[in-house]
Amino acid sequence: MTNLNGILEDIPPSPDGPDTPAPTILGPWATAFWGLGALLLFGGAQLAGAFGYIYLFNQTHPARRLTVGDVPTDGPLIATVMLVSTPFLVGMIALAVRRSRVPLKDYLALHWPRLRDYLIGLAGLAVVLVLASVMASLTGEETPGFMTGTFESGRNAGMLPLLALGFVVAAPVGEEILFRGFLYRGIEARFGVLPAILTTAFLWAILHIQYDVFFIAEIVALGLFLGWMRRKSGSTLLTIALHATNNGLAMAALALGIQ
Repeated sequence: MTNLNGILEDIPPSPDGPDTPAPTILGPWATAFWGLGALLLFGGAQLAGAFGYIYLFNQTHPARRLTVGDVPTDGPLIATVMLVSTPFLVGMIALAVRRSRVPLKDYLALHWPRLRDYLIGLAGLAVVLVLASVMASLTGEETPGFMTGTFESGRNAGMLPLLALGFVVAAPVGEEILFRGFLYRGIEARFGVLPAILTTAFLWAILHIQYDVFFIAEIVALGLFLGWMRRKSGSTLLTIALHATNNGLAMAALALGIQ
């Protein structure tokens, strides 16, 4: 069966009988509905995780109590929240994909990339980061306080491995599965590649409202690049790897005092 530019042609007929709905990509409204639902569940899990962390921390560290005001820059707290909430995000997306009857790995493009695409992705990421660094130097932009505060609090608590799990593993997995996996697929199937790349890049940037305009623009540029790599490689695993590399380099730069 050939459908939607061939993305479903390798999926065998349903074994449940001729009256069973055929595999298909969710439409734009269904994609938006489930995507919004995933984000709301994600946010709710983050909120619950933050309050739970604060409660447990204050019970075990009465001499140094955390408050809601500490949330934006407390690295261990944020990393823990990411680790707790990401499974809810991914689970909601998996539930949505089940409605399409397309295998999860095919719908979300969870395929291993070719070595050539991975090397192109690394080279492209290097170009984006160098250009962003040059622009930051020319405009006098400094590393956001959110990043430095988060890193310093994690280092002072001796919990940098936890930060790495939260920011270098959990965040890229959850965000890429949502944006370059689920949302990209639904938008591309109805409107085409360019709208899918543009829309997911801007929506992803909106998620990072803790940054100022300069760094949000940098995130848009990175999102456009990741969307292009998603299209070129047909692999969301590649964009997860590139996203994780970007976050890992940012942490390494903070550790070395480069930024």
